Formats: sequence, C-alpha cells, structure tokens
Amino acid sequence: MKSSKNAYGGADTLICMGKGLERQRGPESKKEEYIIVEIGSGASPYIDSPELSKEYIDKLKEDESIYFIATDDSGGSLGTGRNWFRLNDEMRERELEKTGRVHFVLASGHQLPFRDNSVAEVIFRNVLGDPEARKPLEMMREAERVLKVGGVLKVIEMYTPHIARQNMDFLSRARSLERLPDAEKTGFVDETAIDEAMTRERAAAFVARFRKKELAS
Repeated sequence: MKSSKNAYGGADTLICMGKGLERQRGPESKKEEYIIVEIGSGASPYIDSPELSKEYIDKLKEDESIYFIATDDSGGSLGTGRNWFRLNDEMRERELEKTGRVHFVLASGHQLPFRDNSVAEVIFRNVLGDPEARKPLEMMREAERVLKVGGVLKVIEMYTPHIARQNMDFLSRARSLERLPDAEKTGFVDETAIDEAMTRERAAAFVARFRKKELAS
C-alpha cells in the first residue's frame, strides 16, 4: 500500500485508511493516538456489541485520541458489520458514528496496514477459535508486530474455546508478550463488566489478555 507522509497524524500509525487522523483531530493536537484494532471483525464487530458498558462508550466519545478500527479481509462481511453498527448505533443512541473515529478497513489479519509498534489494543473476538480461520499463527505474529510496548492483545472466545486455547499457545510462548490476570484493568476503562457480560451465557467462554513488553537488547 502507498504511504502518505504526515497524512495520519504525528505517529503516522496508518499506512492507508480513508480519512487521515490529523485531518480529523487538527494538527494542533499533541495527544498520542490510542488506536484499537479488531482483527476479523466480520458482520458483528466488537464496537457494535450490546455488552459494551456506558463507561466504555462515554470515554470513547469524549476522548478524541481514541480510534476504533474494525478490519476484515471480506468486503461483504465488513460492509455488513459497518451497516449493523450504524443502525444499532442510532437505535441505541450511542452516537459513536458521529465521532468520526470508528472506521471499517478492508485488510487481511496476515498483513495489517499499520506500522510497527503503533497500536494500543488488538482484539481477536471469536477468531482464534474459528476452525475456518486461515493461518492463525501469522495473525498473532502480525498483532504482536503492530502492538506498542505496553499495548494489550485481547482474545475473546465464546463458541469454540478449546481451539482458541490451542492457538493461543503461541502467545503464551512469545518472549515479548506476558499473560495478564483476567481481572486486571488494561484498557482505557475497566472492562470487567464487559468481560462478564460477554461470557455469561457460555460456561467455557473466556477473555484472555497479553501485554507487550520491552525486550532487553
């Protein structure tokens, strides 16, 4: 993809994505972008989840440094997810669409359009457990690449947790990632209530988090 110099804010996080972050926020903004990327968002993106807490929604609306970017390699699924998000956003009166900081980007989880060490959070939701997911190891390596030091990789699995746990073995062995206690606050708000709501109906469902750490040179 073609890079656009200074088109995406000071961190130049995105290689290519519709509107530039700097054009939305204004060049006078000095606060570093807090980028959340969902890999394999499909027709049901995380940002459209009814389980999201009021605190999460309000913080995303109020803090102009936070961007949510849903990605998928299927244009059809991505478009469906975007349409459902817009419809439900209006029905639930969340008004996240109006922020201009929720984006849907056609991209493969094996080759994300983000620079190294540029993303604050990566979300895998019902992806690593999907038996039809292609090359999950490569997707996890890409997530590790784009995460900033201190950034968090979040795995949510509700349907096929046994497959997800097998694939997560790579994350547990990666030298740059450390497993976090399930109850630890790691995002821009405490997500404990969101985790509980998402896993309440399925006994084996789980949420796991890994933080990227700086390796000694």
